[in-house]
Amino acid sequence: MILVATVLVVAVGVYSIVYALSHAAVINDVRERGEGVKDYLLEVISSEDFEMVKDKGEDGALARARVQVELSRLSGPGNIRHLYLAWEDEAGEIVTTTDGQEAENGNTGYCLTGELVDKLVSSFSEGVPNAGISMFDTEYGWVYPIVWPVIDARDQQTVVAICMEFDVESIHRAFLNTAQNTLAMTGAFIFMFSVVAYISLGKVTEPFYKKIAYTDILTGFENRMAFEQGLLECEAMIARAACGDISLITFDINNLKYVNDTFGHKQGDIYLKNTANVLAQKLYGLGKLYRIGGDEFASILIGRKQEEISELQKAVREDKTMVLKNREFSCACGVATLRREVDNSLRDVLARADEAMYNEKRRQKGLAQIASATPILP
Repeated sequence: MILVATVLVVAVGVYSIVYALSHAAVINDVRERGEGVKDYLLEVISSEDFEMVKDKGEDGALARARVQVELSRLSGPGNIRHLYLAWEDEAGEIVTTTDGQEAENGNTGYCLTGELVDKLVSSFSEGVPNAGISMFDTEYGWVYPIVWPVIDARDQQTVVAICMEFDVESIHRAFLNTAQNTLAMTGAFIFMFSVVAYISLGKVTEPFYKKIAYTDILTGFENRMAFEQGLLECEAMIARAACGDISLITFDINNLKYVNDTFGHKQGDIYLKNTANVLAQKLYGLGKLYRIGGDEFASILIGRKQEEISELQKAVREDKTMVLKNREFSCACGVATLRREVDNSLRDVLARADEAMYNEKRRQKGLAQIASATPILP
């Protein structure tokens, strides 16, 4: 989830930066075009015509006609949706002229609305150009408005305002399509990334965590959980009749309590690990070694002959490897083989193996007590 969130944040961040830079570049381009339109109109339209367009008489109509000629020349090449002049009448109402179409009162029927009105009023009152910080949605499409006041040089009052509404419908659609495509591609990328990451991390982490869960920390051999899983797998094999004889062998390490009490638990751990290593060597090629308790180990033997198992038991009994200073390897073991006509499950086999192991333990303890008045078996 952290990786997915990171990718999403990066994708959104990159898109936001690209969008902001692209939007700023478009707005700057439109503003430069607006300044060019303003400069051209101030050059070709006389100050008298700017004054006369507000007249409701014949002179005003002629002035508006002359102005409209110049406005019409720029609308198409400048990609301007509406290009017109606007002013305030005696009642303080905004009056506009556009496309040369005049209403019955001598004024045009077109008028700004909403935010565009606010920009025009602000431009009139402050006498400064007013441009939007973003594109504006109108009933006739997306535009970018610029209001440029024409100032009378004598009294520094606003005579009229040149109103430009640049057509940015195609630009807006391009931005919208880019946003949609970016989001779609980002979503697809995140989905694919998530799937690949899930599969990859699963393959990497599952064996790792499984190994941790199934491994005894002290000895490094598999633990009781792994042993139980092994029994379940064997039960499934038995149900399918997909295996030969199954034998369980249990081990109990002798003298561990004595070593812990006499030499300390650190030496006891060493004694336990070294004894486990000897057992693993004895089992090599026959089965895995599992630590199923404090000093108890076990193994599952599948398809092994009784001769092999007997040799294993003999090797365990006779081994005298030194596993701690002057302490020899010493371990009791018990074996039981599945009897399909008697045993209900491998739990029955395990119980018989434990019973055999404890009988061996008692036998060894009796021999030790005979050999010495000081018992060395726990």
